[in-house]
Amino acid sequence: LILCETIRMKKAILLSILILSVFICFGQSIESLSTIRLNKQKTGMLILGSWAALNIISSPILSRNSSGNMKYFHQMNGYWNSVNLVIAGVGYYTASGQLEGPLDWASAFNEQIKLEKILLFNAGLDIGYIGAGFYLAERSKTMVKNPDRLKGFGLSLILQGSFLLVFDSLFYLALKQTDSQWLELAQNVAIGPNGISMSFRF
Repeated sequence: LILCETIRMKKAILLSILILSVFICFGQSIESLSTIRLNKQKTGMLILGSWAALNIISSPILSRNSSGNMKYFHQMNGYWNSVNLVIAGVGYYTASGQLEGPLDWASAFNEQIKLEKILLFNAGLDIGYIGAGFYLAERSKTMVKNPDRLKGFGLSLILQGSFLLVFDSLFYLALKQTDSQWLELAQNVAIGPNGISMSFRF
């Protein structure tokens, strides 16, 4: 009897250790995927911030040495990227603090999907910026008062909108690369009448 009880205790201990290890590995998988997303977000914000800083620094210099519509083109580049620099700073700061606290699959994956939707929405806006730029450039041909400003601003919108469209599209595709891994984790989670259960393959 003592031997049987000892064997049962050992089995129970081993089973508890196995279950605990599985849950730890699951948590680490969520954390690792979240870390990948946040690192991509930080990289994206650094790229956006660098582009913005380059435009802000060069804009006054190029504007002073230019004339006609190009003078206004460089001015608008500086104005536009002042906003981009703020967005990049806030985005980087937000990504730096998102891993604080416990992580669960639903909330972690929701952050991924939310960011992907934002990027798709931004891509739509980018196309609108490009279209508005072409409209302003075309409208400048019939303007009597200061057509150079309208054309310069229009050309700037075309450039900045094109950059943002490429940026948002590549950022979106980079995030989509891990969607399948998130869904693989979801396959291990089942919600039933008795609560949440988890299945694992070995």
